[in-house]
Amino acid sequence: MEFLKNHYEKVLLSLILLGLAVAAALLPMKVDTTPINPPPAKGKAPKLQDLKSDELALQRSKNASNTVLSGSHNLFNPVLWIRKPNGTLMKNESGRSLGPQALIITNITPLYFVLAYDGVTGQADKLRYKLTLTREADTNSALRRAMPVFAVAGDKKEQFTLREVKGEPENPTELVLEVTNVKEPVTLGKDQPYKRVDGYIADFRYDPEDKNFFRKRENDRLAFAGETHNIVAIAKDGAVLFTPSSGIRTTIKYHGAP
Repeated sequence: MEFLKNHYEKVLLSLILLGLAVAAALLPMKVDTTPINPPPAKGKAPKLQDLKSDELALQRSKNASNTVLSGSHNLFNPVLWIRKPNGTLMKNESGRSLGPQALIITNITPLYFVLAYDGVTGQADKLRYKLTLTREADTNSALRRAMPVFAVAGDKKEQFTLREVKGEPENPTELVLEVTNVKEPVTLGKDQPYKRVDGYIADFRYDPEDKNFFRKRENDRLAFAGETHNIVAIAKDGAVLFTPSSGIRTTIKYHGAP
């Protein structure tokens, strides 16, 4: 007993270690050694797993369609609808249905410079030759109408100089003129006027506001889309507008009368 009193701690520790050793020796006996995928029974083919769904998913991933985030994709690029003055809605699908880009030219008309011979006035040495001058493109509206001009051979007028009278003075067959800004001589007869295009006027339409602008000339102004736009040029195939607020010039093509 004296030995146990003096060495009980060692004895207790020895018993604990012995117990652990026994437990360690018995542990392999408790482990399940059954294989995860046991071999098939003798004489039977292994059962194959159905992989059709996986193969289908793989095929779809190879042929996946691209996500469209531009163009007419309305999720990320919504279409703007515009309410016109008459209450109807207009679809701004192209993004060009507002402002100068939406302006349409409905008609373009040429403006002529015309010189016509209209006969003789006076008698003997006081004969004068009557011409009619028309300047449809003149910036001064008072000068656009047909105006009579009287001249004798050698007279120099603002728009022309009468160089020669052919035929009888009382009944000439032709008048030969030197016209301002024209290199070649110009010949006039009674049914043979001189005519050239000096400019154009245009009719415009702005659908978003149901506005029409008729017989507009260069330097005229058009008010639409909350701004004033200046016509800087008109040609036979289109016009050019300048918007002072943005400093942008817009070319509008004419595609013929609607």
